[in-house]
Amino acid sequence: MNVVTSFLMSLTAVPIIRGFNNWDIMSDPMMLFIGGIGVLAFVALIVYVNDRLSPKAPDVVSDWFVYVFVVFAFTSVVDLCIGLELHGIIDGYMAFYFKEGEPYLYTPHGMIINYWDGTGHYVMGLGLLYCINNRISYRYLGLYWVGSIMNSMPVLLLGGLTGKYGHKVKPSFFLNTPYVLCPLLFGYRILSTPRRGYSPAISVKKRSAAMLLLDAFLALGLALLILIFVGRGVAASGSPSYYFELYTADYEPYLLDATNYGAIQALLYSFYYVPACVAAVYALYTPGCKWLPDIATLMAGGVVQGQLSYMHSSLAQWTVPESRVPGDAMPVFWFVNLAVAIVPQLLMMRSLSMPRFFSASAKKTE
Repeated sequence: MNVVTSFLMSLTAVPIIRGFNNWDIMSDPMMLFIGGIGVLAFVALIVYVNDRLSPKAPDVVSDWFVYVFVVFAFTSVVDLCIGLELHGIIDGYMAFYFKEGEPYLYTPHGMIINYWDGTGHYVMGLGLLYCINNRISYRYLGLYWVGSIMNSMPVLLLGGLTGKYGHKVKPSFFLNTPYVLCPLLFGYRILSTPRRGYSPAISVKKRSAAMLLLDAFLALGLALLILIFVGRGVAASGSPSYYFELYTADYEPYLLDATNYGAIQALLYSFYYVPACVAAVYALYTPGCKWLPDIATLMAGGVVQGQLSYMHSSLAQWTVPESRVPGDAMPVFWFVNLAVAIVPQLLMMRSLSMPRFFSASAKKTE
């Protein structure tokens, strides 16, 4: 199925969810769960029938990730409607889902992740579908998407289970299963596929003074991120230390918000992003670390999603006052969080702009 057809089919989500909202049977959580599965299965069936009737090459038709991205495009429109309704821009589309589907979405965090899924993930998914259909390399776009969605899902699901909405988990919670499994499988496919375009016969020139200065700047930025991630992780764990209590009280109180989204994001950064930052600093000064472009792209995608959600939830008027950033803490808040958002993007651009330094042949020639 091509991108245009997928886009048009995704728009049918709007009248479908409108109908669900007006259907009394959807007030039953189990029927809502079954209805959700049925709709997604029906979308996949349409893709299957369309592809079997198309003259495309067999390898494109048989690529099951085509089905994944068409279905995800459909659900991205659903998520966009969730975000719009939470924002109060539309009404009468998703009210049933907040009550009987995923009540933990009824938060600033829930609103922004649905906005991101309905915009960023939507565009990336259609782009990946286009690349698959036209046999264009999608390695780094795919890894950026995987990084983003695999940062989003643990925070949402663990926050939903452990936060203040944990006692309201419904069967529709398990509709998120494809959003966990499919990105993992897609990431595995990408990482198990050798890169193309690097010749072992090409020598790597020594870096210029400007490049060395840039790498030193990136190393300092990554060191700063390590301190931020570790500090936030300790603070989010409820450390009784005076300094960590001061930081959460005066600068980032959202870390201890009752929804647990801020705390889980901080712990995710601590346990997974800190080792990635340490490895990246090593790779910047060690030619031949061919894994850095992949790791940097995954991390860049993850922090874009993570920081967008965390910063919005920390500042939103909908967030309870005691969890919002105090006015006099804004300079520190913006410096810390923009650094977290920007440094991984710069690292990704650095690793992709001079890939030969990170090729296997670089060890022999640098």
